[in-house]
Amino acid sequence: MMDENKRLADKIIANALTEEYTGYGTVYENIEYNEDLTEFNLYVDGETYNISTTIMEFVYFRLGMEYQITAGVSLEDIDIRCNFIDSKTQEVLYSESYKETEAIAAADQKASEEAAQEAIDSEMEK
Repeated sequence: MMDENKRLADKIIANALTEEYTGYGTVYENIEYNEDLTEFNLYVDGETYNISTTIMEFVYFRLGMEYQITAGVSLEDIDIRCNFIDSKTQEVLYSESYKETEAIAAADQKASEEAAQEAIDSEMEK
């Protein structure tokens, strides 16, 4: 099963390196991952890179999660990091982990709930 996950990762990466997701040509110049799929290095042209290309990180988060679950890693210990790297300078342009993304989403949800409660409280006071 874990070998199947790596074959799927290789297939997705091959597509990502050849398909035009933006209409401006291929986004990634190379994509590498470590043995346990906890880290993906996505090499981009630093001159044309923009934050919208990071949306693909969710595909690699999913691949890494499935691999780690199959390997027996507990859900609370699963983490995957995606690094967007300038292929010429090797500078990390953007880096984010699954756990960081999850924490941001939880904080946003909490803030939305608090704002909704404040609005309800305000209306009830009228």
